[in-house]
Amino acid sequence: VLDESQNIKNIESQTAQSAKLLNSAHRFALSGTPIENRLSELWSLFDFLMPGFLQDLPDFRQRYILPIEEHANRDAERRLKQQISPFILRRMKRDVAKELPPKIESVVYCE
Repeated sequence: VLDESQNIKNIESQTAQSAKLLNSAHRFALSGTPIENRLSELWSLFDFLMPGFLQDLPDFRQRYILPIEEHANRDAERRLKQQISPFILRRMKRDVAKELPPKIESVVYCE
């Protein structure tokens, strides 16, 4: 189980490469932010969890990254979401941490 799995989102990092070498029957990844900057981060997580599920990186780039990130292709986005959604459990703070106060945002201006 990788907690804070954002640490393997950089495909080229030593952490990501080492984690993918672990031998195990089952793998889980916990992350509050499965995607922060690029779809390649999502690919890296799934490459750890289920190698080959999203094809290799060049195929994933051609099928999803270029259409979604560069052309805002909603059909490609829908197909990717449909493919990965059975493997993602997303819980909202409002659903699991009712004792926490609502989010507070403060805007502070400085010169």
